[in-house]
Amino acid sequence: MKPKRIALVGCGGLGHEIAAGIKAGQAGNYTLCGIYTDQPKLTAACSETFGCAAYLTSEMMFLDKPDLMIEAAGAAALKELLEPAVKNQVDVIPLSVGVFSHRAYMDHIRQMAETHGTHVYLPSGAVGGFDLMGAAALDRELSVSIHTEKPPQALADAPCLAGRILPDHETQLVFSGNAVEAIEVFPQNVNVAVAVGLATVGADNLSVTVAANPDLHSNRHTIDLKGEFGHARIQISAAPSSNVHSSKLAAHSVISLLKRLDSWICFM
Repeated sequence: MKPKRIALVGCGGLGHEIAAGIKAGQAGNYTLCGIYTDQPKLTAACSETFGCAAYLTSEMMFLDKPDLMIEAAGAAALKELLEPAVKNQVDVIPLSVGVFSHRAYMDHIRQMAETHGTHVYLPSGAVGGFDLMGAAALDRELSVSIHTEKPPQALADAPCLAGRILPDHETQLVFSGNAVEAIEVFPQNVNVAVAVGLATVGADNLSVTVAANPDLHSNRHTIDLKGEFGHARIQISAAPSSNVHSSKLAAHSVISLLKRLDSWICFM
């Protein structure tokens, strides 16, 4: 079968790992047709490294008619490109899942995707257990929470912590609220919380706490689900990628998702 063509948006730490996985054939029958970033020199360098086109504008990317667009460039880039991708019938795999925290925007994209016959596939990112979460969400009464712990340096440039000194000898709670509120103040740190909310009780109903833990060298997420089905706890300690805000598992989750989409028999 002819390989599906992937356009990659963003080529920082995560994007580079994803591109390398596609190039190595780990994702299945795909080819990387081009890379688009907001930095022309980076775009040119990455396109040379991976032997694909350098898209200098988003128009160039869509004119090339990729089958899939993977976003690894942040929420602003996704919001700019998601609607054009859907209208151009380019399926999308976004890493900045936090943009879907507001129900109205999620519903708007869902309706647009249905109209144009386009799919938006949400990767599991730095956590897992979405099959279990989806099953538990069928309960009429379900409570879900996520507690995220990160090394202080991984939270240092969060807008809500500007100028605040985090202790280097004890854990400190820095946020408590729901996932909609969390993504507003931690736009680069809690995409996983929004993803868990979308899979279960909604981002506005998911209880979120974030703590700076100086004893950790990786990010740790603890998800608790309680309902008629029973109780489940999912805990992941995800080693960071070259981008301190994310994890190697986030990049791997995209490759794994591509592999499942390309398989005749797979776990979903």
